[in-house]
Amino acid sequence: MITGINAPFRTILTAALTSLTATAGGKEMTRDIGSRRELFVDHHLIDTLTNARLELNRPRNEGVVIRFDEPWEYPFAGCPTIIKDDDVYRLIYRGMHATGDGTNVECTCYAESADGHHWQKPDLGLFEIKGTRKNNVILADDPPFSHNFSPFLDDRPGVASEARFKAVAGVGKSKGLWAFTSPDAVHWHKLGNGPIITRGAFDSHNVAFWSEHEQAYLCYFRTFQNGKRWVSRTTSDDFVNWAEPVAMTFAHRGQPAPQEHIYTNGTHPYFRAPHLYIALPFRFMPGRRALTSADARRIGLHPSYANDCSDAVLMTSRGGNVFERTFLESFVRPDMGPENWVSRTNMPALNVVQTSETEMSLYLECNYAQPTVCLRRYSLRLDGFASVRAGYDGGEMLTKPLTFGGERLTVNFATSAAGSLRVEIQDAQGIPIPGYTLDEAVEQVGNTIERAVSWTAGSDVSGLEGKPVRLRFVLKDADLYALRFGPAPPPEKLREGLYTFDADSPPLRETTLIVPGGNEDVTYRGNAKLVVDGRQSAVGSGAVVLEAAGSGLTTVELPRTRNLGSSFTLAAFITFRDARWTRLFSNYSGSGKPALDELALSFDPSGKTAPGLVYTAKSVQVHSGPVELKTGRYYHVAVTHADGAVRLYVDGEEVATGEVPSGPVLLASNLGVGEDIGGPANEQLRGCIDEILVLGQALSASKIRALSERRKPCPPQVPAAPSPDRGHD
Repeated sequence: MITGINAPFRTILTAALTSLTATAGGKEMTRDIGSRRELFVDHHLIDTLTNARLELNRPRNEGVVIRFDEPWEYPFAGCPTIIKDDDVYRLIYRGMHATGDGTNVECTCYAESADGHHWQKPDLGLFEIKGTRKNNVILADDPPFSHNFSPFLDDRPGVASEARFKAVAGVGKSKGLWAFTSPDAVHWHKLGNGPIITRGAFDSHNVAFWSEHEQAYLCYFRTFQNGKRWVSRTTSDDFVNWAEPVAMTFAHRGQPAPQEHIYTNGTHPYFRAPHLYIALPFRFMPGRRALTSADARRIGLHPSYANDCSDAVLMTSRGGNVFERTFLESFVRPDMGPENWVSRTNMPALNVVQTSETEMSLYLECNYAQPTVCLRRYSLRLDGFASVRAGYDGGEMLTKPLTFGGERLTVNFATSAAGSLRVEIQDAQGIPIPGYTLDEAVEQVGNTIERAVSWTAGSDVSGLEGKPVRLRFVLKDADLYALRFGPAPPPEKLREGLYTFDADSPPLRETTLIVPGGNEDVTYRGNAKLVVDGRQSAVGSGAVVLEAAGSGLTTVELPRTRNLGSSFTLAAFITFRDARWTRLFSNYSGSGKPALDELALSFDPSGKTAPGLVYTAKSVQVHSGPVELKTGRYYHVAVTHADGAVRLYVDGEEVATGEVPSGPVLLASNLGVGEDIGGPANEQLRGCIDEILVLGQALSASKIRALSERRKPCPPQVPAAPSPDRGHD
């Protein structure tokens, strides 16, 4: 148990700012980031920004996901907490049907969801409320603990199963915060016979969690300083005995942040970077009116609820007693309508949770003190609280000296179609390191949560591991959200397949491959579509018809083709409508010189760009001589790659041989057939594809010839050309 706050705020703030000044004015320390993910939510890694800025990204309002409309819940529902427990999302919140803080009008309620979008309130039958046990109440008749019950999932290693969930709750009437435990977030029990933290105001949503970063339990709770609602923090090894608390300081880019009322603090470790604490405070503006008394009456509220307004802001902490308020502006602004501008509405729920492969969600309680009180969901891309942003004219960010552990650097970034991101690695003195210079950097274009950056020699940075370096990011119309050094993923096993696109193709005897059919495994992108009519196929009855998709790309994506190995065969029957430069197999990003982890097989019936076929692997090209290719008929096109020895075939006849660097061909993404995976649709195959072969061995010339002879004798009926007004390139 702890007894009091041990230091005046002014002394703590002065010491914190002195430390910040000494760090900035003295010799710059090297930051060891290991293999942690680092988000750009503060200036922790940033040394300089040139024509770039650190930008707060506002969440998208996804609408109401649950209404607190049970008679024991509204109108004063509050203090919501969202917990993601494996595949279940749990929501715990206060129900309060009348005024009376800390009395029996309050209860603790429960809801759950399978996706974080759609919520159900189970009938638990634990307590009788308003004459019925058919309710979702998990704590009742034990004031004042339901006023601010604040649970968390304890992920400390070795925690007992009966205490997987813990909570703190209490106000002045309970003489402090008490501890609770539960095996399932539904059945709760007090831990001990008295409060664990005894000095503080506590009349707020006080929060606790296990910190992997600090190897301790932390609790952030309500206090007052200088007439403002404030936050203090304490730590514990066992969740029972707590250290002397310390008042938090609030810094803004090396200076004291403006003092504002922090009604709740919403502090929690970010699930993808647990060393970083994200705080979503409920900023309270007492006496600041957006509504008149008449406005309040029109929505059925007492005029006193028009006296104040509030919103959500973003703070961060990396441990210790400092909150960094890099952004002073609102993170989530109140929505339109008078119901969003009443006192104590727009309270953020505790915790941000992942709700898809690319999305995370936060939640705000809205319409407080009204029968329509509810919870809204807001979405962001993963890691997307803030970003380093540069406009069309370009900009740069240079990091402070850092050391890392890992074999590659991945980034979470987004560009426009005209934008880009490049990375240079410098030594601690700012001198570019050969092999990692800006001129050698492969331009990154796209929008993805995780992509390995690379240079002309590849993406391996293991030779720089443990050495002080700086990272120089050069951006154009782009955002950088996060970075991480880490191990290169183990190459996935190649998915060999003969994709026949029908069930009646003759058996394949020319190879040892046993993969019949397979069309259900591919992904059709853009205007690619499967047609099974026997008229447009080379073999059997089915084929894929490719039509241009305006400015988009039309391809057939082949699963698990990132690790082609040292020897492989790629082949397909193709027919085309346009005598032009056309892509067959490709994972090329569509920008700049193909990188080491990109592959492309192209052909040009016109001979204007190339006389025949061009194969590119490991940034080296193999060209054929002139090859006659005519529209309106099927051709069998194949490439065999035997540890760098390349052979190209058309209709079973060898048309080119060449060499590319030996060793495994490891690609940045799966192969597509019919176009690149990015960039403009300049090389779109318009026609049909059949019998796509992906094989982890280099077939002999005789077997390639046998494959080509599977074609039906009659020519296909190639789809008619589109009308001129369809916008094709």
